[in-house]
Amino acid sequence: MARLSPRDAFLKLPFGDVWNIERLTADTRLPQRFRLAYAPTGLGQLYWNIEVLINIDGSIERVTMTYEPPAPF
Repeated sequence: MARLSPRDAFLKLPFGDVWNIERLTADTRLPQRFRLAYAPTGLGQLYWNIEVLINIDGSIERVTMTYEPPAPF
């Protein structure tokens, strides 16, 4: 078990180091979903795949974080 919730971990990320941010919902339907790729040790290494669901009022509804290996290029 983690000592820190995904929401709290997400809010503590150094967003200047986020490698990629992608908006997953292309229309104006709410809530909005975003995916972020955060590679704390550099590209080509294990990274955090983060999905965030934002409510109509702009608050964070859900954060999902998975630690994944890089794509085999």
